[in-house]
Amino acid sequence: MREYVIQKRTFDDLRVVTRHQLLNYPEVNFKKKLKSFIKSIIFDKNLMKVNGYFWPNGLLATSLEWCYHASEDSSDLLSLQKYYDAWISKGASIHYIDQAINGYSLIYLHQLSKNIKYKKTIDAIIEFLFLYPKAYDGCLPYRRGDSGIILVDGIGMTCPFLCRYGSVYNNPLAIELALTQLINYINKGFDDSIYLPYHGYDPVNNIKVGIIGWGRGVGWLLIGMVDSLEYIPKSNPHYNFIADSFNKTISSIVNYQNKDGCFNWQVTAKDGYTDTSATSMISYAIRRGIMIGILNCSFLNYSNLALNSLHNSTMNGLVLDCSSECKGISMYPQNYGAFPWAQGPTTALTALSIIEDGIFLDKTNTSEFRLLSNS
Repeated sequence: MREYVIQKRTFDDLRVVTRHQLLNYPEVNFKKKLKSFIKSIIFDKNLMKVNGYFWPNGLLATSLEWCYHASEDSSDLLSLQKYYDAWISKGASIHYIDQAINGYSLIYLHQLSKNIKYKKTIDAIIEFLFLYPKAYDGCLPYRRGDSGIILVDGIGMTCPFLCRYGSVYNNPLAIELALTQLINYINKGFDDSIYLPYHGYDPVNNIKVGIIGWGRGVGWLLIGMVDSLEYIPKSNPHYNFIADSFNKTISSIVNYQNKDGCFNWQVTAKDGYTDTSATSMISYAIRRGIMIGILNCSFLNYSNLALNSLHNSTMNGLVLDCSSECKGISMYPQNYGAFPWAQGPTTALTALSIIEDGIFLDKTNTSEFRLLSNS
């Protein structure tokens, strides 16, 4: 058995930074606002507005839910509440499927508080997804004007919310919409030789688009699978198919993990940049798979090795070495820094590790958590 140690200070620092990012990302200065305004005039169209309630914030919110389970620190819960209360006070407008990820942890907050305003917002998200124009195969295109292209990001942003909603509020149609997306992506969006996903697929022309094995894209897909499976009834005829596909993807992806525990921005590009967003999202999914009993415990070492690597890329609670935002299919800027899409999953993975391995907490040393895994 190999021992891993999580410094309590590391966990606390991660939570502090995550809480700050949740309430303040993106921090836009006057120069950026002016630049965006000028672009909107020149191109005479509505550009996507800077939004503090988008998918990056949704990832951070999910991580704070896990942090509260692990820490029982009211600061984590209060940050969640403050975030959603601010969104609701501004009208909680929903324009893109990316924003559905916010509903995932908002369901938890509603179940905890029973506040009706949270349920109204949750219902608004589900109604938006139900009414959203579907692609040829019944899935949710990432953007309305993308000719029905289905992107892997959307699987992780929508399916867990849909399944959690369906389970908690007894709405089988929500789970069915998630199943449609998961099954179609598994059938249409994978490279069969190495069982890793493309960035997307065109359901009309039956063409796969983008690269195979974009690291963060693999993470989105795995999160979409595992966080959905927790809420899909095991009696559902599609449950085993999705669980088996999750296992096959994990069995493939771990072959591309570097010796230090990282995954690269494109997992098959062994000499490419390492990426903390890919590493944290994939490793979070591995942890969750073990947690809900669909993945063998022998995979625990891969997740813990990644966790150690992620903490080595963390400075005062800020996760570094993260690839910048993807600009579209086959547009992956090779810029690296600190972004919420590594901060959130790294914080969540740390919290999950403490929750799951709490029996290994060293009671004689309150400054660290000791984790064991199969060597």
